[in-house]
Amino acid sequence: MDIVIVLDGSNSIYPWYEVQDFLINILQKFYIGPGQTQVGVVQYSSSVVHEFNLGDYQTVEEVVEAARTIDQRGGEETRTALGINVARYDSN
Repeated sequence: MDIVIVLDGSNSIYPWYEVQDFLINILQKFYIGPGQTQVGVVQYSSSVVHEFNLGDYQTVEEVVEAARTIDQRGGEETRTALGINVARYDSN
């Protein structure tokens, strides 16, 4: 199963650590690995950034560590539709 999580990283989201805690809690519930669940994360605000792509990490520990290092990008706009579209079409 492939899952791409889309995070709102705009300035309207505060505090960021609550987003990270929620993300890590979700990630720890998956069986991540080759032939199992692959996870990617996209963060959006005024623009969209792939924090990591499907297949970048092979264990839940690696994915959780990567999630801990995601910084909030900030931005005045909240372009939710763009974030979802990038997750749908560009994640690989």
